[in-house]
This record gives sequence, structure tokens and C-alpha cells, in this order.
Amino acid sequence: MKMENKDWGLVDERVNKLESRRVGETLNMNISESLRNRLKRFSGNSEKAENIRLENLSGEIRAMIELRWKNLVDSFCKYRDIEDRIIVDEILLQQLIGEIMDKNRGVISTRCPETDRIVDEIKEFIQAEKDLKESSPEAYIYLNLSDFKENIKRVRRGSLAETSSVKLVKEDILEKMKLGKHFFIHGHLGGGKSDLAIDVSIERMIDLHVGREIGEWMDNNPQASEKEIAREYRKIKNKYEKGVKEGDSEIMDKVRPYVISGSKDFSLQDLYVEKTLTLVKFNGKTLSEHNKIVEDECKKWEKENAESLSRLNVDQRRERIMDERKRILDLYIMKNQGFGTEVRKVTKELKKAIEEGKTIIIDEANAIPPTLLISMNDILSKGYKKNAYIPGEGPVEIKEGFNVIMTGNLRGSSIADYFGIEEMNPAFLSRLEKISYDYLYQNKAGNVYEQEKPEENELFQVILTFLAEKDGSLILPQGSLEKLFQLAQLAKVTQDVFSGRWEESDFSPTASGDRAIEPRLDKSVLSIRNIINVLQEWNKGQKNDLDMALWKSFISGATVPSDQDYILSQAANRFGFFSQERGWREIKPLGVNAPLRTLDDIRTKKYEYNRLENHCFSPREVVEILYGKAPERINFPDIDLDAFKEREIDIKRIAEIEEFERGDLKKYEKAYDVANSKEECPPLNR
Repeated sequence: MKMENKDWGLVDERVNKLESRRVGETLNMNISESLRNRLKRFSGNSEKAENIRLENLSGEIRAMIELRWKNLVDSFCKYRDIEDRIIVDEILLQQLIGEIMDKNRGVISTRCPETDRIVDEIKEFIQAEKDLKESSPEAYIYLNLSDFKENIKRVRRGSLAETSSVKLVKEDILEKMKLGKHFFIHGHLGGGKSDLAIDVSIERMIDLHVGREIGEWMDNNPQASEKEIAREYRKIKNKYEKGVKEGDSEIMDKVRPYVISGSKDFSLQDLYVEKTLTLVKFNGKTLSEHNKIVEDECKKWEKENAESLSRLNVDQRRERIMDERKRILDLYIMKNQGFGTEVRKVTKELKKAIEEGKTIIIDEANAIPPTLLISMNDILSKGYKKNAYIPGEGPVEIKEGFNVIMTGNLRGSSIADYFGIEEMNPAFLSRLEKISYDYLYQNKAGNVYEQEKPEENELFQVILTFLAEKDGSLILPQGSLEKLFQLAQLAKVTQDVFSGRWEESDFSPTASGDRAIEPRLDKSVLSIRNIINVLQEWNKGQKNDLDMALWKSFISGATVPSDQDYILSQAANRFGFFSQERGWREIKPLGVNAPLRTLDDIRTKKYEYNRLENHCFSPREVVEILYGKAPERINFPDIDLDAFKEREIDIKRIAEIEEFERGDLKKYEKAYDVANSKEECPPLNR
């Protein structure tokens, strides 16, 4: 007996529900077993989670599980194969570019037939990855979930969430850093400029050290295969990434950038070398120790000459003792000519970065006086292994790995007024790569389930990244997903208005009922930083709903009444926050010179909160919410179901599929290496 493809679609949905059910049964997956048992004992809940039993599975479901498992293994093997080839090509490309630059000092182009070939091959592999993602529902879920889980790890260790647009900016900066370029990253407040600078700096230094170590390994292993090179590369890179994650002092000393914050009080000494006058030791003794020696010598003389001193009157005795003390001191100084002060030099961050070949981040660079920044002109104009002039110090060789990344806000914005920043000199700016780093994209129309291109809602992606479990699942109070999407939309409206990029839909009526002339925010913007504050206040609905968290951690803190008025109006009248059914007053625009509102001004009754039941979204569901539906299944099981019933199918296959989607893949990586060496893993079709 064989089934039609349309019927297999129903079986596919059934397996999805089985996976979601298993995820729902492990809500406390991050709690230790002993703690979970104690919680059950104290709460009186000893009920065991219902298990999915083998005898309850039909032959159709068993067949679908087999097919999905095969697709997962195939997509994983093919992805690793592509990734290996990209790794080897990028290693060879960087080595080739390095040789060209070393042999042709001052060359501005490294293009040649060989670099063209490698670049084209890398493009083919990248396209192969994209095609692989669409080859089956399992490949789509696995590859997108891998990216999402990597972002979860990143934000949990304090790094930047890497959305598509962020990834493009980082790749552009990293490529130019390899060529010794320097940067000015500018944008509005709260956009993540400093986080971006730190992220790319650490990645650049990791790439530099990994490149050196894999180069040495390849020199010592000239017969190594592509697979062996890729495996060694991963081993070295994992060492550095693990060191950064765990804060290993040796690794961090190698990759941590120098960071300084600009201000109008900066001086040359703050950048290069600080010079101070210091009292020095001589003969290994401190000043107090030398003073005691001189004093003891004087007392000894007075004791030895006590009889002769006694025959002198008081004035004569005092004069005689003072003369002798001076004589003893002069003799002591002559004996120890090193006594006195010296000028001590303390090397500052910019010079250290040049000498050590590291990145330096100058935060808020345009708060530094322009005349001081100009002193860096020669440094910014010279490439690696060339001498640059440092004021007051002379020439210093620039080591490979040295890059300057400046961050700041461009002066002259007609919308936001950034007090205390300076106009940057055009000649100075011409030596830097200008990178405009704007707020993340977010569609401001529609709800979470009506998005044609959900992958473009990057603000929403970041919000879910902060809230997701480490396996990619999401546990939220019922109805919260829609509200979180509206929070992302509200944030984008404030960002667009604050930066002067508002649209027609962003207008709000005035107190008189007319449409406002132009939406404007002077001081308040729901940036990523402020979104995180809202999410922390909300704490997944433990004590407050999202409306109250938004009010308490952001809107109530506004310092400009017109800012607060606009954000309240947009939140309530456009995105469904602060509904009257939940005790909030109707939000109407206030007139000019109206005061800031308090909680009592916008509540009709005392706030009370009843916690809602949680709903668990499986990793598969989260992926489809963030990136869109998986591609339609093209291939279905082609088996005789009657014969299939006789086979023993381990129910752990469902758990194994989940483990692919939710856990780490180390044991599968090992299995891949073994299988690949025996040519059992499906090869890349090119």
C-alpha cells in the first residue's frame, strides 16, 4: 500500500506536533535534575510527563521520521562540506594577498587571475549554501536555527546580535581591516556603534592569530588534505572563541582591543606617551631611607663632638651643628649622584596599539578637539610595516593588526542635537572609511503573522533572541508574541522620527484635532538599549504585563513632555498598548506647555496583574516565525507501509531530530568526519 503526496503532508504536520509536544514537556530543561525534583516535592507535583510510546506511532509517522532524519543528516553533511571548502579557499586567498602585498609595497590592487579564481569559487560555495537551505524543510529549519542559536549565544555573552544587515556591515569592515584601513562609524544614539566596534575588533584579532597559526601548521604539514586543513582551522579557532567566552587571560590579552573615550579635555599625552616627574630611588633605597641615613650620620657626629660643642654658647653651637649637617649632606649627595627626579614615560593606548599590532577604539571621537585628531594624520596614512611619526616620539613601525575604529555622531543633524561634539576636519575624515550604522530594519505595518518577508524584521529578531531558550524554543505568556512584535514596531517608529526618517503614517493628531506639522522626538528613542530595559522590567510577565513594563522603564522616564505625548499616542492608538479595557485612560494629545504625565494621569483604577499561562513555541515554530515558512516538501517516503510496520524504529529518532535542532552538534561533527573519510556522507553536488 502506498500513500499520495497530499496525504503525506498531513503526516508531516503530525510529526511537527509530536516535536512541539516534546519541547513543551521539557520547559525546565535548563534546571538541574535535583532542583527540579525539589521543586516538585515542595509544590506537591509528582506527576510524570507523558512519554511518546513506540506502539502509539503509526507506520506512516515512522516513515516520515525516517525521511526527516535522512534529510537532516544529508543537509548537515553537505553544509559541512561547503563550509570546509570555503575555509580552505579563504585561507589560501589571504595568504596569496599577503604575498602580493609583501612583494609589491604600496600596491593598491591585489587582483590577479588566481585571486579571481578563488573569489569566484567562494561565491559559488556561498550560493550553494543558499540553495541547500531551500532543498528541504529540514535543511531550512536546521540552517536557520543554527544561525538563531548562535545569536542567542552571542547576546548571552554580551556581544552584538548578528542580523543580516549587521553581518553585511561586519564583513565589509573586516575585509578592509585586513588591508590596514581605519574607520569612523557614525549614527544616532543607541544604535550599537560601540558594540559593533568591539565585535569586529575581537573578530579581526581572532582571524589574525588563527591565520598565523594555521599558516605555520600548513608549512609543517605540506601534504595535508583540505579536510585536515579545515579540521585544524576549526580546532584553532575554537580555542580562541572558547577563550573569549570564558575570559581566558592569555587569549584576551591577544584579542582584546584598546578602548579610550574621547572628551574636550584630551591632550597629546592621552593618546601617545604620558610624561611625569618622579622621585627616583638610588642604590635601591627610597627617599625616606636616605633621609634616615643622613640623620643618623649627623647624630653620630654630635655625639662624638659633644665635649667641644659644650664649650660654645647657644648661637655658636647651633651654627656649628648646621654647618656640619650641610657638610654631611653635601658629601652624601656627592657620593650618590643619582639622587633627584627623572622624567618617566608611560606609553598610552594609541602607541601601544601601533607597536603591538592591535585595534584601538576611540569612542565618541568627535568630542576630541580637531587639532588633536590631526596629529594622527601620518599614522592613518601609513600601511603595515611602515614607519609613522608620533609627535614628541619620532618614527614608530606600524605592526600588522593595527587598526583605528572611531565612533561618534555627525554634527549638524537638524533633528537630534548632540551637545559637546566637534566638527571633524574634512582632511582628517578623508583618511578614514566612513561607515553609517543605522537602526535595524522593522516593518511598521501588519501583525506578526502577516509579514511577507519576516526575515527583514530585524528588531523583532533581536527581541526574540534575548528571550529565547538556548535551544531556540520560546516560552512566553499567551498573547505576548503579538505584543512583542508591536513593541518592535513602536521602537522603529521612535527611531525613524528621532533620526528624521519619519513617514506619512508616523504623524499623530494635535490637541486641536489637526494633524501635526511634523513628528519630532528631541530626547527619547526606543533604542536596543531601552528595549532591553523594557524586557528586563517585564521579565516574561512575572509581575507586570508588557504595557506596564513599557510605561515604567521607558515612557515614564521621558524628560520632554512632547516626546512622552507622541510615544504614548503611537503606543496606544496605533499599536494597541494601554487599552481602556485594562484600566488605562484614553490617550489624547496634550496641548503646548502641558506637563509630563504620571501613572495616575493615564490610569482609571489601581493597576492589578493576573499572570497568564505560558505557551511554548518549538524551535521549528520560532524559525518559521522569524524567517518564514519552510519550503514545501518535494520528496516523500516511497515505501510499502505494510512492510514498514515489520521494522523496528527507535522512538529516539524524534529526540535525535530535536537534538539536531536544539542541542550542540559535536557528536555529529565527529560522526561526519568519520563518515566523510569513508565517503559515506553525501558529496556536494556542483
